[in-house]
Amino acid sequence: MRFLAAFLLLMAFMSCATVQEESPAEKPAEESKPTREATAAESKPGPAAIGEQKETVVEQTVYLLSEERFLFDDGSAYKINKLMYEQEGTSLLRSELHTAGGDLIEFGLSEYEGELLRKRATYDEKENVKSYHAFEYTEAGLLASDTLFDNGDKVQTSSAFGYDTDGRRVKWSIFDSGGALLGYSGYSYDGGRKRRVDIYDATGKLEEYGEIEYDGQGRMKTERFFSAAKKPLRSIEYEYAEQRLAEESHFADRNKLQRRFAYEYDENGNVSKIVQSDRNGTVKSIRERDYIQRTILVQK
Repeated sequence: MRFLAAFLLLMAFMSCATVQEESPAEKPAEESKPTREATAAESKPGPAAIGEQKETVVEQTVYLLSEERFLFDDGSAYKINKLMYEQEGTSLLRSELHTAGGDLIEFGLSEYEGELLRKRATYDEKENVKSYHAFEYTEAGLLASDTLFDNGDKVQTSSAFGYDTDGRRVKWSIFDSGGALLGYSGYSYDGGRKRRVDIYDATGKLEEYGEIEYDGQGRMKTERFFSAAKKPLRSIEYEYAEQRLAEESHFADRNKLQRRFAYEYDENGNVSKIVQSDRNGTVKSIRERDYIQRTILVQK
C-alpha cells in the first residue's frame, strides 16, 4: 500500500501542471492547455495549388479564464489568481497569485516552441525560481513526458505518457527523482469513451481500479474505485441540469458522503462559481471565475 499512497499523492500533485482528466465542468478553463491555439496570423492559408481544395478559415469565439477568486465560506476573498494570454491567441503566458489585498504571492511563466508548451516555471514574489515543469511531446504533438525540477535544476518527479493509435492516453507512469518507477496507471476504452482505470505499483501489481459509467447522452455519470480484491474504496457521482454539470459528489467506501461541489455558469456557458461543501452541507470554500472573450481564426 505504500506504493499506492505515494502514487496517488503524486498523481494529485502532478495534475496541477499537466493536462490530466478533469471533471466535466472544469473543461472550459484554458489555463492548463498544453499547446498554442492558432492565432489569426497562424491561421491564414497560403494560395492553394492548382487542383488542391482550398482550406476554409472561419472565426471562432473562445472564452479564456482571466481571474479566479478563492473565497471563505462567508464570501470574503483570501487569494486571487490572474491569468494573462498572448495578445491575439489563447496561449497562457503568465499567471499571478495575489493576496486579497493585492500583494503578490507567486507567479508563473510559460515558454513555447512553435505551438507546444515547453516550460512552465513558478517564481516567488522576489522573482526567485521555486520550481518548473519541462514538457516533451511525441511526433504527433501529444504530451510524452512532464518533468518537475526544483530551483536547483534537480529532478523531483517525472511522468511519462503512452497512447494508442487513435491518440488516446492508455498509460501514465510516474518516476522518482532518480528515475525509479513509483507506479503507473492504464486506461481502457469502449465505444470511444474511457471505461476503466487500473492503478499498479512499481512491481506491476494491481493496487486498485476504477470503472466509469455514462448516461444516455454520453455524459459521465459515476466513477467508482475498488481495491484489487474488489472492495469499494471511493466514488464520484455527477448530476446534470439543463445539459450542464450541476453537482459533483464524492463518497468514501459504503457510500459515505465526504464533500460536494456545486457549479454555476455565466451566460456563455462557462463555469462562473464552484461551491464546495462538506457532508453536512456546510460551505467550506468558494471559487468565482471571470473570463475574457477572444475571436480567433481556425482552419476547417
